[in-house]
Amino acid sequence: MKKNKKYWEFRNKENKGTELRIYGEITKFSWWDETVVTASDFARELEDLQDTDSINLCINSPGGSVTEAHAIYNMLKRYAKANNVKITTYIDGVAASAASYIAMAGDEICMGLGASLMIHNVNGGAWGESKDLRKTADLMDKLKENIIDIYVTQSNLSREVISNLMNEETWMTPEEALEYGFIDKIETYETISDDDIDNLFTREITNSIRALPPRVNELRNVKKQAKPVINQKPKGEDIVDINTIRNDHPDLYQKIREEAVLEERNRMKALDAVPAHNQEAIDMINKAKYEEPQSAEKVAYNIVTSDSFKAHREIVELENEQKISRSGEIKPLPPQNNKNEKDEKMVNSIVEKINKMRGQ
Repeated sequence: MKKNKKYWEFRNKENKGTELRIYGEITKFSWWDETVVTASDFARELEDLQDTDSINLCINSPGGSVTEAHAIYNMLKRYAKANNVKITTYIDGVAASAASYIAMAGDEICMGLGASLMIHNVNGGAWGESKDLRKTADLMDKLKENIIDIYVTQSNLSREVISNLMNEETWMTPEEALEYGFIDKIETYETISDDDIDNLFTREITNSIRALPPRVNELRNVKKQAKPVINQKPKGEDIVDINTIRNDHPDLYQKIREEAVLEERNRMKALDAVPAHNQEAIDMINKAKYEEPQSAEKVAYNIVTSDSFKAHREIVELENEQKISRSGEIKPLPPQNNKNEKDEKMVNSIVEKINKMRGQ
């Protein structure tokens, strides 16, 4: 019978970097299925790994054994520290259950589009007397705390919040995982056309030149040797345009171009992270991306100060107050002498929206 291909493997690339794939269930025994990952097999492969300065840890796993996953996590951390190796985690499909905290072994954790991260409480079974069942339950609680120890090294959440997320068996999108701090970035694989780069370069050329080292000022005043002067600059003017830099200083041109592209990519990623609660906010973000370029900070400020955002926030606050008070239905307050008719209409309108949302 033909053997199945392993779902995990080490791959050396030009003796510099290594790609490690965990693409299967994490268990203690592998004799019945060659697609699973075990700590013992993992350890043997890791011992043979040599001459690598980085590891790309690619994960697509439903999880499995708690203790096996702990062993793999600690092996990776110990190997990276002893050999000065950087680990970058890539969640390609799903990193669920035990696989989710193996993912935390990365110095940088990335999540692909459409991927999922899931955390939950320890699952298990027991047989025997009541004292045996209680002992198993205590053990599961201890294992949960051990898992939280790993999550807090990466996430910006408290132990209590992480514990609650585990209680609810929380599935996270890349955006949610980034917000909670479980990952560092989302792989978007965006591309920029040559036209976009040229337009971006034209817009950013002046600021980029000002930001470069003082050597640029020297280059601006270099007299071109053995070249006839066709168009004499007016005395006192100092003109440097794109074509001059492109033709006379190609290395400098390329450097400015690369910096401009990086700056634009970072701006687009920052705009993607701005929360959008309604269509107006989405339109503002898209306009800042493609029509009238603005920073994410400026767009976020405009959204927060917009009338639609204020109304949304008032509705949410009133909903929360209603939940806390446990009132059956919010009733508009009777008119007060110190409130004008316009304020009363606005309050009644918000109350009506909330009641409609609650189906009342």
